[in-house]
Amino acid sequence: NFSKWAEICRHVVMHYNDGWDNGYHYNITYWEIWNEPDLSGFWNGTAEQYYEMYEKTSRTLKEYNSSLKIGGPCTSSIGNANYTTGFLDYVAEHGLPLDFFSWHMYADSPNELYGASRAVRKMLDDHGFTECENINTEWNINILSPQRDKDNAKNAAFTASSLILFQDTGIDHAFRYRGTQNNDWLMRLIGFDLSLFAADGTFKRPALSYLAMHYLARDTPIRLSTPTNVSAGITCLAGISGDKTNISILISNYDGPDTECDIAVDNLPWHSYRAVHYLIDEKHHLEVVEDNEMDSSAYNTTELIGKNSVHFIRLTNSTSIPDEGPEVASIPLLLRLPFLDPIFRIMGVILLSMIFG
Repeated sequence: NFSKWAEICRHVVMHYNDGWDNGYHYNITYWEIWNEPDLSGFWNGTAEQYYEMYEKTSRTLKEYNSSLKIGGPCTSSIGNANYTTGFLDYVAEHGLPLDFFSWHMYADSPNELYGASRAVRKMLDDHGFTECENINTEWNINILSPQRDKDNAKNAAFTASSLILFQDTGIDHAFRYRGTQNNDWLMRLIGFDLSLFAADGTFKRPALSYLAMHYLARDTPIRLSTPTNVSAGITCLAGISGDKTNISILISNYDGPDTECDIAVDNLPWHSYRAVHYLIDEKHHLEVVEDNEMDSSAYNTTELIGKNSVHFIRLTNSTSIPDEGPEVASIPLLLRLPFLDPIFRIMGVILLSMIFG
C-alpha cells in the first residue's frame, strides 16, 4: 500500500523536523526514498512498482513541505537502466519532484568514481535535470577487497585520491560509507568492515586522509592550479588562504609505482617561510617527516611519492601548523595474512549471495 507508506514517511518527517509525537526539530532537508531498489535484498518488486512508490512518496512529502529536498533512487549500480535512464524518464513524464539523484559505488580505483560521477552529471543534464543535484550516498573501496586494504595505507591513498578527483566531477555531495564499525568480528573477518574508525573511535589510516583534506579545505580554501596526468596513480590538489599566509599541497599515490616527483610553487607571497611535510603510509600517521625554514620566493623540492602513500605539505609564514594525526588502530595478524584472502573472499561472496540472491 504505497499511499499508506507515503503517509508513514510524512509522519517520520513530522517527527524529526516538526516535533510530532514527542519528536525533534532537526530541520533535516534531504530525504532519500528507499535504498538500492535494484538489489533483491532491498526491493522485491519491479522497477515500475518502485517508480509508483517514489511518485506517491515524493508528492506526499512535497505537499507537506515544499522546501524539503526529495530524491532517489539510491541505486547500487549506475549501469542498471531501470534505475537510471528509466527512472529519469518516468520522473520527467509524470512531473515528479527530483531534487537529487542518488547512487552508490564501491570501486577498484578512484578513477572509477571519477568516471561514474561525471557520467551521472551528464546523464542528468542530457535528460533535462540540470538543476538536480548529483549525490553519491555510499562510496568506498571494492567491498570484496581484503579487510586490511580497507584499514591500511592503500585505502588511505584511495580515499585521498578520490577526494581530490571528486573536485572536478560535477558531484554535489559524496558520502563515505561508513563512520564507526559495529565491532562485528565476522564482518571484519570476511572484509566487510568499511569504517573509518574502530568501535572505540580510534582512527584507522584512511580517516587520516579526511583529516589532511580538512586541513587543506579549512585553512587554504582558494584552489590553486595543479598539473594533471602527473604519473600513474598520482593525483594532487593545492590551495591558498584568503590572507595568503598559508599554502597547502595534497598529493596521493594510489597503487602506482614509487615515483620521484618535482614539486614547484612559484611566485610565493612571501620570501621567508616554513615548509612542513606530513606523510601517511604504513609507518606514518599524518606525521611530520620534514620541517624546514625557507628563504626564497619559490618552493622547489623533489620527493619520492611511494606507492599507496599520501603527502600533505604546508607552506606558511605564520607561527602555527596543523597537528599531526593521531595513532591508528592496529590490524590483527589474522587479517594481515594474504594466503587467507581467497577463503575470506569466498565467504564474502556466499554472504552477499544469501542476502541479495
